[in-house]
Amino acid sequence: MNTKKANDLSTLKEEQKKKKNQSTEKESLELEGVGNSKKYEQVPQLLSAPSETKYSGFNNADIVFGRDRPSILTSGYGGRGDSHCGRIDIVVGRNPDPDDPLKTVHPNFKRDAARIYISQRTDIDKNFNIVKGNVGNLSERSAIGIKADAVRIIGRQGIKLVTKTEKVNSAGGPITAIKGIDLIAGNNDSDLQPLAKEKNLLEVLQFMQEDILKIVGMINSLATKQVALDGALSAHTHSVIPDPTSPTLLGTLPSLALVTACAIDASQIMFLDYPSHFMTTTSAQAYGLDYLNKGGSNFILSKFNTTN
Repeated sequence: MNTKKANDLSTLKEEQKKKKNQSTEKESLELEGVGNSKKYEQVPQLLSAPSETKYSGFNNADIVFGRDRPSILTSGYGGRGDSHCGRIDIVVGRNPDPDDPLKTVHPNFKRDAARIYISQRTDIDKNFNIVKGNVGNLSERSAIGIKADAVRIIGRQGIKLVTKTEKVNSAGGPITAIKGIDLIAGNNDSDLQPLAKEKNLLEVLQFMQEDILKIVGMINSLATKQVALDGALSAHTHSVIPDPTSPTLLGTLPSLALVTACAIDASQIMFLDYPSHFMTTTSAQAYGLDYLNKGGSNFILSKFNTTN
């Protein structure tokens, strides 16, 4: 939501107000900004440092060449007096001091409307108040910072976000580790998690689906055998024979039908279901190590890139 008026002239200097009030209707119209003509508006003035060269537009747009300076004259490596910290600060919409709109201002990385900050050596994360994430915050490094209410990067034929293209940094020091890319919404890195790698994730999900189908098949096979065995059990009978130890008692013989059904059921479980179960278990353990373990060659999560 835009909280500023579309045509706010309340902060004009007194001489500007006087000139506007004394101008003819034609002169006033020529300074109303319509059709991108010049516009009457109060523009905050940067308190420039002796080392800075400033190119200013008519309507609150500056390009400043100087040394690293994220705020007051003594800020940054330029304020400290260091060498090798050249900067280009491209700013539109400098915000005035709310207590004194006519007062000169310093760079304000929090309140200025939009900025592209390029420095040979700076503390870029500190300047823009960015959380560490997994990549971490760098200091005393060359950097480019871009900030506005909305930032759009458009590539008609693709966009690449690439890290570690060389083995040394801009100061000549070795880059010993590969730093990834953090996608951090809300400047909150409390729940950063690795991004999933699509191809590896799809492969492991396909393996799991196949194993689930195999397990369902095994359960169905066992259920079918159990139904057959239950049928044999419910219908079986025993042959009655005299007990040779006692003429007054009768004995029974094993049910041939049940013996046959049990033998068939046991052999099918042993030679069909057990091997299938073993192969499925072995397969699950193998892809678990390969796809679900950090040391696996096809680990489904990125080792470098994270998001919340």
